[in-house]
Amino acid sequence: MKIRNGFVSNSSSSSFCIWGCQMDFSEIIKKIAAKLSEEMKDKLKENGVLEEDEILEDCLSEDFDFAIIYEAVKLIDTNKIASHLAFIRDEDWAYIGRYYTSIKDDETGGEFRDSTTKAIELLFGDQECESIEGTIYN
Repeated sequence: MKIRNGFVSNSSSSSFCIWGCQMDFSEIIKKIAAKLSEEMKDKLKENGVLEEDEILEDCLSEDFDFAIIYEAVKLIDTNKIASHLAFIRDEDWAYIGRYYTSIKDDETGGEFRDSTTKAIELLFGDQECESIEGTIYN
């Protein structure tokens, strides 16, 4: 028989450590929607990401569906510099960045930070990036 000594919780949590920024959901929605042309929105509908009568901004503001965000980012990011970004939800906020565990073998820390900052700027404009550690409770 195993006996557990110490604190035990039934809550579920996930810890993370990224280089990136924190943004309000409404800002993310506005900035992503503003970057999508009507042609790109039609492509989201063709791919089944959005229903024909759905409006992108409404879908995002209702549930903040990260699947829609990822698909929109793929259309905006034609050079694939933002494909490695992670979006981490925390109530009314999201953390956007890159996990430190995703540093490539031939990549320096400076290159890692620069490429991540460049990808965030492509999507959201000038954002102050920093090292962010946190825990999300579900």
